[in-house]
Amino acid sequence: MTTLLPTQDLALMRALARTAGVLLVAVRINQLHPGRAISDYEIADILEVDKRTVQKQLRSLSAAGLMLEQRPGKYVVTAAGQNTLLNWSDQPQIAETTSLSIEEQPVYSDAQNVQFMIDDDIKNLNHDSSSSINPESTKCAQILESTQILFGESVSTACLSDIAHPKPTWVLAWVNKAWRDRERLTNPHGLIYRRVISCERPPLWLEKDPTAGLPEEFLEAIGMLEKACPRCHENFTSRAEHTVHVEKCIMTHFEEPEVEAVVDTRDQIWRHIVNQLPEIKGIVFHASEKTTMEGNTLVVYLKELRRGERAEYANQQVAPLASKIYAEITGNKDAKVKFVSVETE
Repeated sequence: MTTLLPTQDLALMRALARTAGVLLVAVRINQLHPGRAISDYEIADILEVDKRTVQKQLRSLSAAGLMLEQRPGKYVVTAAGQNTLLNWSDQPQIAETTSLSIEEQPVYSDAQNVQFMIDDDIKNLNHDSSSSINPESTKCAQILESTQILFGESVSTACLSDIAHPKPTWVLAWVNKAWRDRERLTNPHGLIYRRVISCERPPLWLEKDPTAGLPEEFLEAIGMLEKACPRCHENFTSRAEHTVHVEKCIMTHFEEPEVEAVVDTRDQIWRHIVNQLPEIKGIVFHASEKTTMEGNTLVVYLKELRRGERAEYANQQVAPLASKIYAEITGNKDAKVKFVSVETE
């Protein structure tokens, strides 16, 4: 028996003989709705076959690395699955001068061939884990997988290219954009998928604050929740911990700091008022000014040094503010301050 195809291609062709229809549906759906996961029952309805048959075929495709099960019953086609149907140019070519014979090529059973493919995938996965996977890629994958909270289904992580690693802030910004425009978008998953796979930079205002407006449940899932206690302002990354803390914090009695009582002698009151009066052009006040009380009015005697206009000016420009300070100190809204002139040589 002459083998016209490489061993790996031969095993792949035999596997596709039973699953090509399922893979073709998945590839076409990914073209029309990039990044959307498809369920086993949706494929069964399209092909008009039994759901259990589709489930079995999906498991075979997943074992071969052509499909990826994101969560139970939800699958996305991988880059290898798309290339299998749409692009064979990446496969190694055999030179025309190469002579092949049945004696030179070991012959394996179908089960062995499929096992070899799975072993190769595991080796490649282990190699990728040690060389290409980085914390930023892991964070991007976490953000995309958590979009299930926002849209009911998560965006496929197949858009995270091994060549161009997108920034987590960019991925989160495009998720935020899709969330804001969800009511007018028919496929928010597609918007995120296309922008991430092309490494397109988001608008600057979203890049600066990509978490603004996103639900707290989603932010908690991606580890970016910051929720402060309204009383003590302590920050939390968990909604449950925040709720428990706030309930205890509000019920806990905080002793208010004791306010130093102001001695209600008129001289000390006037000294307190002078300390709070702003600097006013053309007039200077001193705590040593003589004072008396006339009912609710604090009378301050100002020495006139020149033309006898100091008290008149103070009553016009300063008395309203001084009276307000006096009322706050005593708690008496009728408290007033009045300035009287004392002429001196």
